[in-house]
Amino acid sequence: MKNLFTICIAILCIVTVSGCTVSRNSDDTIGNNDVYINPTAAVAKVSSKNGCEVSEWNESTGGAVLLREWLDGFETTLVESVPEDGRRRYAVELTFGGNEPERCEYLDCGDECYLRRGEEWFSVKNPSPIPIGYVSDLGVGVWDVVKVEYAHNAEITQLDLSEENKRALSEWLCGLKYERREFPEGETPGDSDGGEAYMFTFETGELSYIDNGGSERFLLFGDKWYAVGDSAEIPLVK
Repeated sequence: MKNLFTICIAILCIVTVSGCTVSRNSDDTIGNNDVYINPTAAVAKVSSKNGCEVSEWNESTGGAVLLREWLDGFETTLVESVPEDGRRRYAVELTFGGNEPERCEYLDCGDECYLRRGEEWFSVKNPSPIPIGYVSDLGVGVWDVVKVEYAHNAEITQLDLSEENKRALSEWLCGLKYERREFPEGETPGDSDGGEAYMFTFETGELSYIDNGGSERFLLFGDKWYAVGDSAEIPLVK
């Protein structure tokens, strides 16, 4: 009987709310660092607006976690106002477990970026592209193809492309959805042997596409890697 009483008391000491186990501080307030979030129930909604172009998509657990890490990784300073128009504006809604949705807005003005949490705006000191999105979200003008180079077996060839080829490439790039990836030094997709690489030069920047076979397809933008999975093959005849 004594053991049964002890077990009952232990069970009553655990507070579970909508799948999340919550511990309380001594002043009976819930501390953010003490909340266990069940990631299996995480979802995200993203809306992107660039001028008249608007796109929306949903993400499940992995995408929601990446977005949370992206937003929490910014170094910010409170500001009184932000520009009325930016190059691109994102509305992000994150829901973890049974918690209330968290809503943020990210304003990309090119050289300067801003983040809104609640009713307050902050300038972002270390801006970076959204970790899940489409190639246009990386800030390169994919419709202005200057040249394309093909690399395989340590040989690089510049491809002779017609305007029709360039247009097909731009359409293909616009349809690529990416997800940010981190790799240890020396183990990036570019360090693999036997793969193919396409280096794009645009009027507004550069972008590389690496195809190591199967679903091992990636983008390299700056020094950041992005997986594009089993996307459609590049529309080129070498």
